[in-house]
This record gives sequence, C-alpha cells and structure tokens, in this order.
Amino acid sequence: MGFPRILRDYFFVRDMSTTQRSESINKFFKGFLRRKMMLMDFVQGVEKALIRRREKEIEVDFKMNNVHPSLMLHMPIEEEASKLYTPAMFAKFQEELLGSLRYKCEKIEENEGIAVYKCWISERDVRLVKICFASSLLVSCTCYKFEFTGLLCRHILKVFVVANVDNIPREYMLKRWIRDAKYGKVFDENDQYIEEDCQAHLTLRYSSVSHEASDIATKGSCSIEVYKVAMHWFRRTREEVEKAIKMQNIEISNSNNGLGSSQQAITSTEVTNHDPPLAKCKGNGKRKKAFWEKNHKKGKSKVVDDGLKGLALNGQELLGQAMRVDLANDSVSYPPTMGEL
Repeated sequence: MGFPRILRDYFFVRDMSTTQRSESINKFFKGFLRRKMMLMDFVQGVEKALIRRREKEIEVDFKMNNVHPSLMLHMPIEEEASKLYTPAMFAKFQEELLGSLRYKCEKIEENEGIAVYKCWISERDVRLVKICFASSLLVSCTCYKFEFTGLLCRHILKVFVVANVDNIPREYMLKRWIRDAKYGKVFDENDQYIEEDCQAHLTLRYSSVSHEASDIATKGSCSIEVYKVAMHWFRRTREEVEKAIKMQNIEISNSNNGLGSSQQAITSTEVTNHDPPLAKCKGNGKRKKAFWEKNHKKGKSKVVDDGLKGLALNGQELLGQAMRVDLANDSVSYPPTMGEL
C-alpha cells in the first residue's frame, strides 16, 4: 500500500512529535489533581492549574521582553532572528545556523531566475535547494523541514549565506513563532473578528510595572544615598503619571489597586465553600482498646480477687481459733444470728 500522491515527495523527519493528547493533559494537571478527591476540590484544582499556567506565561513574556538573547556568530541574519523569534525558537534557529557551517554548497543549475544549489557533508547526505530571485524570494529544500516544523532548515540557511541573503523572507517566518504573536486581530472559524480581552493586557501591564518597581525597591534600599535617589525619582515618576492620567481623562476608582474595579468585581463574586455534613459511622462507636490496656485490667482484677481470697482465709482461721478456745472451756459458742442481734 503506497502513500497518497500528495505525500510521495515527502518523508517523515525527526522533528515530528507523536505525543498523545492525554500525556500533555496529565502533565498539565500533575500536582493539582488526585485520583480520589471531592468534586469541589477538583474544580479548585483546575482553577489553580490554570492560574499557575498563566503565571508561567507572564514570567516568560516578561523575561522575553527584558532579556536579549546572546549571539554566537554575529551575522546579520542571526541578529534579525534574535529580534523577531521567541527565545525558544531562536535557540532552534541558532542550532540550524551553526549546523549549516558544516555543509558545502555549490550552484549546479540556474535558469530564468531560478537557481538550484547542492548542499552536502558527504555523498550520502545530499540536499537540493531551489531558490527563486523574483519579486518575492521563494525557496524550498528536499528535506521539507519547513513544511513540517515551520522553521527554515540548515540547508536553506547555507544557501542564504552563499547567496548573500541577510534577511529572512516574511513568508518563511510564521506568526506563531515570533514575539508579537499575541498582538493583532484574531478571527474565528466563521471569519468573525474576536474582540481582545482588555483585562488581559491590563494584567500584563500591571505585572510588568510591578516587576520593575520591585527591582528598584530592592536595589534602592541598599544604602541611604541610593534610597534618596530612588525616592526622588519615584516622586517625579508619580507626578508624570498623574499628569498623563489627567491628559487622557482616565478615571481610577482606587489608586491603591492597580487592577481597579475589575479586581473589585472579582472579589465581589467570591463564594464561601462549606464542608459537607458528616455521616454517622457504622459500628458501636467504642474505641478499640490496645493489648496493654486489656492486660492491665486483667492484672488489676486478679489482684482484687487474690485479696478477697486472702480475707476469706483469714476469717476462717479466726473462727477456728475461737471454736478451739471454747472447746477447751467445755463450752461451744457460735456466732450470733441476725435475730439475736
């Protein structure tokens, strides 16, 4: 059984993933859900997992916007990729760019603006790259890495270096791999514009300002002189911010709360969760005693029984002595009865 016609010129590469959906979901909820838990605990665990995922996303966005990745080759195409790609994708791009240095490249054909290059390390590993220098730069490789992963392969990057191409064509830079992937208009399956979540952008701005202020507060408290400088510029910054607010006619309900009325709306919808009623357990309800408690009780009762037996024997001995004394006096006396008393 052969492949369909559309897949005859392609083959599966190592970058394809076979991870099942259930495995990613289990990793997402790991540490928040258990096999045996109440329904209310399950809902709260899902909410905590979503909040944790959102916090990690905000931390990655903050690090991406404030930390510039390091360059290895300092090539123009590498500098452009560092400004456009996300840190994770830029690391993969650097790996492909470094791998391209191992390849040899040679132009084997050129016809009407279309050139064919041969890239190889050994004769067993040969790739052909077609590049078209028309109004828009078009390129393709026989490894089909871009068709599977959306990232340019090392063979195309080698041809770019040989052909003095310093910029990545925008057609080969997918939006989901760039830094500005979250910005812009989003359309649903019916081509309807989805309105952006203003509260999400407000949260990002609040988180960014909080991180900056926390960093300044940590460094500004190291000495009195640095503290005075930090407080001076804090006051200046507050004045500038208040001027900008007045110029834009922005109303802030609570100046001490960065989220304003949205945070109040969230707190007003909080619901108190009560514990469920306790069910009566089966059984007699008595505590099960330990073995040493049982032995202690048995030992105590044995001592009491021995004491009673000792009293009984002493009474019989006293009675026998009294009877012997009476017999010696030729008279027998018996203990008085209840009637005589």
